Amino acid sequence: MSIPLLIGLAENLLFLLAVVFVYDLVANGRTMGGRAWKQVGVGLVIGLLVVGTMAASWQYAPGLQFDARSVVLGMTGLFFGTLATVPAMLMAVAYRVSQGGTGMLTGVLVIASSGTVGLLWRHLRGGVDHRMHWRELYAFGIVVHLAYLVLMLTLPEGRGFELLPLLAAPVLGLYPLAMLLLGMLLVRRMGRERDAERLAEDEARYRVLFEDSPSVMLLMDPEHGRIVGANRAAADFYGYSLETLRGKPLTEICELPEAGIREALALAVAGERSTLDLRHVLADGSVREVEVHSGPIPIEGRILLHSVVRDVTAQRDAEEALRKQGELLRLRSAALEAAANPIVITDRQGEIEWVNPAFTRLTGYSEAEAVGRAPGEVIGSGEHGPGFFQELWARIRAGEVWEGEMVNRKKDGTIYREQQTITPVRNAAGEIAHFIAIKRDLTERLALQAQLLQAQKMEAVGQFAEGIAHDFNNLLTIMNGSAQLGVEMSEPFSKIRQEFDQILEAGRRSSSLTQQILTFGRQGPTKRSVVDLNGVLRQSTGLLKRLTPDSVRFESDLCEGVLPVLCDPNRIEQVLLNLAVNARDAMPQGGHLTFRTRLEHTPAPRGPRPQVILTVIDTGTGMAPEVQARIFDPFFTTKEVGKGTGLGLATVYGIVTQAEGEITVESSPGRGTTFRIALPLASERNAAMNPVPPQSGTTGNGARRNGSENGASAPRTSGARRILLVEDDAAIRRVASRILEREGFEVIAAASGEDALRALEAEPDAVDLVLTDVVMPEMTGPQLVDRIRSRSPEIHVLFSSGHSGEALADHGLDLEKHTFLSKPYSVDGLTSRVREALGED
Repeated sequence: MSIPLLIGLAENLLFLLAVVFVYDLVANGRTMGGRAWKQVGVGLVIGLLVVGTMAASWQYAPGLQFDARSVVLGMTGLFFGTLATVPAMLMAVAYRVSQGGTGMLTGVLVIASSGTVGLLWRHLRGGVDHRMHWRELYAFGIVVHLAYLVLMLTLPEGRGFELLPLLAAPVLGLYPLAMLLLGMLLVRRMGRERDAERLAEDEARYRVLFEDSPSVMLLMDPEHGRIVGANRAAADFYGYSLETLRGKPLTEICELPEAGIREALALAVAGERSTLDLRHVLADGSVREVEVHSGPIPIEGRILLHSVVRDVTAQRDAEEALRKQGELLRLRSAALEAAANPIVITDRQGEIEWVNPAFTRLTGYSEAEAVGRAPGEVIGSGEHGPGFFQELWARIRAGEVWEGEMVNRKKDGTIYREQQTITPVRNAAGEIAHFIAIKRDLTERLALQAQLLQAQKMEAVGQFAEGIAHDFNNLLTIMNGSAQLGVEMSEPFSKIRQEFDQILEAGRRSSSLTQQILTFGRQGPTKRSVVDLNGVLRQSTGLLKRLTPDSVRFESDLCEGVLPVLCDPNRIEQVLLNLAVNARDAMPQGGHLTFRTRLEHTPAPRGPRPQVILTVIDTGTGMAPEVQARIFDPFFTTKEVGKGTGLGLATVYGIVTQAEGEITVESSPGRGTTFRIALPLASERNAAMNPVPPQSGTTGNGARRNGSENGASAPRTSGARRILLVEDDAAIRRVASRILEREGFEVIAAASGEDALRALEAEPDAVDLVLTDVVMPEMTGPQLVDRIRSRSPEIHVLFSSGHSGEALADHGLDLEKHTFLSKPYSVDGLTSRVREALGED
């Protein structure tokens, strides 16, 4: 072996490795792969490196030079691929051709062979990665340079056979080793790139989790004791901007001396204490109890603390309250014994240790029956599945307070709903030792909700009823008036008169039905006064007995004394009759019907409130729960078709609620039914008040007041009394005019308020009475009367309408100051009301 040859090749390889090492340092942080243009750029750089090695080659003889081009191009093909290898090979070929000489062809072939072997090796193994073994790299170097030696035989004049014995040992000894070193360098670089990518991904993922987390998170520098990073949740919690919070010393937010803060940070960095209970000061000066969970993380060559801050102020307050309450519970203090809410204490396993008297009153189980058993065994209803209780126990055993509603069963089998708050109670060591459950029976609240729902439903029905009542009453006015005129004009006992009688009867029934609808909708006219409920019951006893058959035993159990209530006595009688009929129909085989009165004092925020209680009890068939839920709905009935309108109990509900009372029902199939009506006891002020004037077609206080206000003048001594009839419905105008004219009145009919004013302008003193509808287009009746009385204050006025209740007040009519005639009215009702308004009665 030629020593100069060996030294020359070694120098060339060392030059190559030095250049590659410098390139690796310069290209640190840049990836080996990437886009196509980047790979081509890498190939051009490698081409320059190859040209450099070829320029520093060892010369054996003129035209014969040896360098490390095979090493560089082989590794380029293996590690960088086609886009980098081809430009490098082309640059190397161009430079070798420019050098010329005897070995030019062989040199070009070595360039092509080295790069091609590298590309083939890369292709066969499916690419390269950081896991390539040094043995594979060394074997790759052997293959590349075996091809190199074979190509030496292409030298002209047999020079290859001359050089092969000299070159074989150095080439196979040095060049594969150089490829191994260069390959390991590239493999290590690929590993660094992979680690950098993973680190970048981890940092990006961490930043997303950190920045967007709803938890309050801080990055703290334990060496300098300051905040170096914070997320948006932290800025919102502390009340600072992110820029202000980042860089803020911990001494400004933590109520600890600086030495204590440094000690806590050191413990957290060492991993000896990862959770701290601290007090942090917010930007507004308020102080919050917090739990700080910290852990060390390396970032940019230093150790920082990643801390999660949890506000536990409310929890600490609750825990303190629970600690005190737990002590009182364990001592079974008098306060717990007297508590109105049921309270249950269990051990950690869930066995009952103690219950208070309120629990016994609610459930019917004594303390002895409950202690030692799980709550589910005592009052469980089976309404909740296993998942419900698994979640409940998981939360309270984790130290959380559970609040929610639960359906349970009393000792007598009654299902009830209650609100519960279950709180863990810790012992002195901070361990959960007991659970305390504070309950609240929701039966009354649910009943009130049901009453509210029923009231809303009836309010909607009442609005609907009021909406149709006006038009319906107008039609009934026409029907009834025309039919009555027909009766009076026809021969007695004639067939036509019988037909008119049937029309009249249907009209009366329709009018009654309309009033019934308005009653349960709380829109009908009322005349309230203070009456004795006991007295009304005594007066109605005979009628109630006649309504029930002999098979029903009627009993009245009235308390002593007077029970004054403020209501319409006629409607109270209607309540009694409807309930009696309902009970009678529920006892087809006979039974007992009892009316009972009592005076009770119901708890209220301002002290006990006296109420008059009317209870109606029957021993009939009873009702299923689904029927009870609908009994007060209008038009709902369980009776056969034609035997009930479904308005009886709906009417009762309307009357009771209009009297500011409440009605409830208890019933079950085969066990009878109990209706309970609670009415406010009338006060002395109620007893002294004037009753509301009637709003029907009968005489009332309004007529008398109207006469006194107007100073009714004496009727004219000659000529018929003249009436201005203002009615926008043409059919009603005709019927009313015929009725009044038949009674001897002169009628001036007007279709609107403007027509009426024009008629009065023509003959201002010729009208004795204005009979006007209340609700009319463009000008209402009260507006018309105001304009008429501004010119003729002494004129008599009678209002009429198919509306009633609040609708009249909405249109400006005060029933206490004016005479009113409700539609539908009869012939006698109209004429008598007109004469009353004129002061003739």
